[in-house]
Amino acid sequence: MVLAAIVFFVVMPLVELAIAIWVAGLIGWVPTLLALAVLSIGGAWAAKRQGGAIIGRARDAFRSGGLPAREGLDGTLVVVAGVLCILPGFLTDLLGLALLVPVVRHPVGRWASRRWKRSVPGVFVASVAGRRRRRAIDVEWVGDVTPRPAAPVLELEPGDD
Repeated sequence: MVLAAIVFFVVMPLVELAIAIWVAGLIGWVPTLLALAVLSIGGAWAAKRQGGAIIGRARDAFRSGGLPAREGLDGTLVVVAGVLCILPGFLTDLLGLALLVPVVRHPVGRWASRRWKRSVPGVFVASVAGRRRRRAIDVEWVGDVTPRPAAPVLELEPGDD
């Protein structure tokens, strides 16, 4: 985990800076900055649209009585993609835009789900493949548990002491 943080906070910005300098040498600084702005704004817009669609699919899954496991994983990856698109740099923008494509996002989601299941023992993770475990629950009826209204409060008028 420490290695991942070092790579993300130290190595990645240096790589992004090197790529930006290289691209600026090819097309100039102004087009490079415009390209970075367009990629960031376009990626954030695409992430917003994808997120709205995923929320709609999750709502449909809830309404049909299912567990929106795939939608939850897709939503998480779309948020990651949006953050990557907002970060300045060509490499993070391209990684973010790639995660917005379902053909790329689904294998990454399956990999992340398998890795998370292995790293967190004893935690039940809903299956992304659509298989759900059903378990019968034995319930005992204990009667009506509706709270009763409190007794009315009598208010005294001034001088009624």
